[in-house]
Amino acid sequence: SDEDILAPDCPADITGEGSLNFLDVSAFLSAYSATDPAADFVVDGQFNFLDVSAFLGAYSAGCP
Repeated sequence: SDEDILAPDCPADITGEGSLNFLDVSAFLSAYSATDPAADFVVDGQFNFLDVSAFLGAYSAGCP
């Protein structure tokens, strides 16, 4: 879709504003606490340290 073409591939940008900052960390923590699929970074239906680790890795990698 056109939306996929326009959106950068940056999974850690949970807020979708195009940059990584504390708002993304806060959004991840809120989603994680609510067991929202947006925080299931390993995509296994479970919410555990693996998701936190994957989010932190993606956040550290930055956005293209």
